[in-house]
Amino acid sequence: MPGFNNDVVYASNFDFTNATGDNGTMTTDGQLLIGNTAGNPQVNTLTSTDSSTVITNGAGTIDLSSVGVAIDNVLYVGKHGDDGNSGATPSLAKLTINAAVTAASAGDTIIVYPGTYTETITHAANNVTLLAQGKPGTCVITQADANVIDINTQTGIFYNGFKITCTAATSAINTIQLSTGSATFRFCRLWMISSAAIAGASQPAIASVTGAGMLIVAFGRHEYQHTGNGGGTAQKGAFKVSNGGEIDLTRIEELNITNSGTALATAVGVDTASTGIFKMQECKINITDPNSTNVVGLAYLGGTGVEHEYYRNTIHVTVTANTGYGFFSSDTATTSRFYYNHLHIVDTGGTSYSYHIGNTSTVISHFDDIVADDGYQLVAGGTFTQVNSETDGSLSLSDTLLINPTSGDPNVLFQIGSADKYCIGVDDTDSDILKITTGASPSAGSELFELSTSAAVFKVNNLTSEYASATTFTQLNVRNTSNANATDSARIGITTNDTRGDTYLLFNPHYASGAVSRFEIGQTQADAFKINHTTDTSSANMTGSTVLTSTTAGEITMPLQPAFLATHNVSQQNVTGNGTNATVNFTTEVFDQNSDYDGTNTFTASVTGSYHFNTSVYVSDVAGGTYGRCFIITSNRTYNGPIQSVEANIMVGALSVLSDMDAADTCIIQGMVLGVGADTGDFAISASNTYFSGNLVC
Repeated sequence: MPGFNNDVVYASNFDFTNATGDNGTMTTDGQLLIGNTAGNPQVNTLTSTDSSTVITNGAGTIDLSSVGVAIDNVLYVGKHGDDGNSGATPSLAKLTINAAVTAASAGDTIIVYPGTYTETITHAANNVTLLAQGKPGTCVITQADANVIDINTQTGIFYNGFKITCTAATSAINTIQLSTGSATFRFCRLWMISSAAIAGASQPAIASVTGAGMLIVAFGRHEYQHTGNGGGTAQKGAFKVSNGGEIDLTRIEELNITNSGTALATAVGVDTASTGIFKMQECKINITDPNSTNVVGLAYLGGTGVEHEYYRNTIHVTVTANTGYGFFSSDTATTSRFYYNHLHIVDTGGTSYSYHIGNTSTVISHFDDIVADDGYQLVAGGTFTQVNSETDGSLSLSDTLLINPTSGDPNVLFQIGSADKYCIGVDDTDSDILKITTGASPSAGSELFELSTSAAVFKVNNLTSEYASATTFTQLNVRNTSNANATDSARIGITTNDTRGDTYLLFNPHYASGAVSRFEIGQTQADAFKINHTTDTSSANMTGSTVLTSTTAGEITMPLQPAFLATHNVSQQNVTGNGTNATVNFTTEVFDQNSDYDGTNTFTASVTGSYHFNTSVYVSDVAGGTYGRCFIITSNRTYNGPIQSVEANIMVGALSVLSDMDAADTCIIQGMVLGVGADTGDFAISASNTYFSGNLVC
């Protein structure tokens, strides 16, 4: 029919039956011609060139045969099919998935109906999508001891909703493998099961990227079970990556790794000493292995990849007498980043670590919630940067905490209960001074500590330093480590404003309240330097008894130092003359500092030390006296000197000595004259010639 080519033609009140051709037929190129006579469409028999579609002639009816309608770029696979079919419609489905994959062109979609497909699938075209039909897990692709899916170098391969299993591996095969291609498995169930003893580092895996390819596994529930003995070098990893490769595990609902048997490592991911990387996010992973030397929740790294990333994963590792880790990085220059992961490692008689950071490797862990009894394991040369909660309610920080608000006071608030609080921060309203206060901000509450940036000056209120130990002392060191100049000094300055208040140190040997001996050292408002003894700590100024005072001119007095002077103002008659030793009384005290002289004749030492004593004795009525002695008598020893005649009937002696005395020792003065014939000599009244003095020297 002229003018119609590859068109759908509809004409009202036109009968196409006899429009052209013989016997009332019309030759078409696959298009549908509908006319309208007597209210019913008339259609001649039309058959597509591949016989997938047949339309038969009839008044008012259009019948499609059971073979269905073909859709461009779609192939079908079903257990009812035949690999000899085209796969273009469900009725013409192929029997095996690999047959459809082989027939597929770039961009095709393969729809697979439920059933178990025991086969190995090898991809040969890019951008092929495979969609499983039916309930989850009813489309199964499996092998007992062979690779199940080989992506090769193809890119853009996508599987959705399949259960893909290798159930009895006896060698280092993989359920899924690819080299430089790329593939995504979404809402699938991926399994690898092996009980074979496979010696060597390489072991079976759920998936392996053997080159610079990329594998994405998103959602789904996956199982890795390897119970065979692999030996001391075996690396049982559910996923393996090689040079340049990348494996992304995203939002996996559950990954269970249940291993046993000898091995160096069990892990979710193993890099084969390569530059390959792992990225895992929002996955729930459970790992149990009682035998492997190292059981690792995330990845066991031995390569040099620098872009490993792990975030929002929930990891549970259970070991017995072996060692469990949340993550393990060997002595290689690799970099791994973690944040918001829950790492829970439990052992029974073994060891539990959050991270192992090897020499030259770097781990950056931010806000991971960690349960691991033995903390982390950092090898010399490794770098570990963390901001983590390693125990409930605690935050560990390995580097700088930067608090930099756009306005207001940068600060950290410590609060106990609803009332007690301490704040550390910079007061933006007070020249950016660093403060510790009892308020909710650096500008609120009582100021306990201040440090100014404009000068190396800090202020402290009620500073107390304590250390409880029977063998260790506490000390405050102020040290200038420079030795470039003669003025490179170190000092502690105590300053008050103007003349208000004393500046001093209080020494308190008994940290308690009440009347306990303490000492104050400092400068008073009158510019006198003092050492005081006190039992009062409530006063703001120096209020104790002054032990030592120095004026600004350097004049030093010690008001409590033992010192005395007493004179003889009551005559003692007929006490000596014939060799009798008589004690001299000195009854008039000129001064008695510290009250150590008894007012008659005896000085008592208040403390052990060296004391200086002076005396002079005047004896009268000793006509004919030839010789006399003056004595200073202490508890430890006796000192003497001559009493000599100075005029008729009068003899005088003087003596000075530095003597050692113990506390409570006493000192007296005695005189003796010979040659008179009888004790007619008197210690006459003479304040200037008869005296007794002494003081503590040291």
